Amino acid sequence: MRVSAATTFARLHIIRELPQFLEDHPQLTVEIILDNRMIDLVAEGVNISLRMGTLTDSTAIARKIATGRRSVLATTSYLKRAAAPQSSADLANHEAIIYSQLPSAWSFLREGAAVSVSVSGRLKVSAAEGLGAAVLADMGLTIASDWMFAPEMESGAVVRVLDAWSLPTIDLLGRLSCRTGDDRQSPSVRGKHYLGIQPSPMENFVSYVKSNR
Repeated sequence: MRVSAATTFARLHIIRELPQFLEDHPQLTVEIILDNRMIDLVAEGVNISLRMGTLTDSTAIARKIATGRRSVLATTSYLKRAAAPQSSADLANHEAIIYSQLPSAWSFLREGAAVSVSVSGRLKVSAAEGLGAAVLADMGLTIASDWMFAPEMESGAVVRVLDAWSLPTIDLLGRLSCRTGDDRQSPSVRGKHYLGIQPSPMENFVSYVKSNR
């Protein structure tokens, strides 16, 4: 079974949980493809893709596995030298670590009103691994999913700020290839095996990921 997953999410939440899954499926071989691209499952021979966001591939069946919270996050060490912001306006006084795949304006919701705040910082990164490393190097604060910093948030090394200001959530999607080897079948027929009529290792893997979120 070939599984494609974003590098950071796989490192933190999939690979470390694999021993039990493999023990439960002794005949199964798993290849984890660490890649942040949105891929064509059929063209690249991938059975399952785990990604944050929305479905765009019509040759796949998508399952929402979990919904994750997004927060403004920083290390306690950074906040010792830069007072924690108390309102979105205070972000102007902070170094923002900017994820170049997202808009530089951060959009919040508070008491039913939407607020957009332009942030600035001297560091911009193009991948989640770099974003995480920069935060842990005490370089500033950023917006990220809580999934990305789960171990550090549990230990208290990374904390939320502006807790009263809501950010859009993010979905974890399991995209399953619906091709079973007969391209003449309709997507609904090709997908039946993966939709629970006969549970497959792919379905079991999605359930395993969901149980660990």
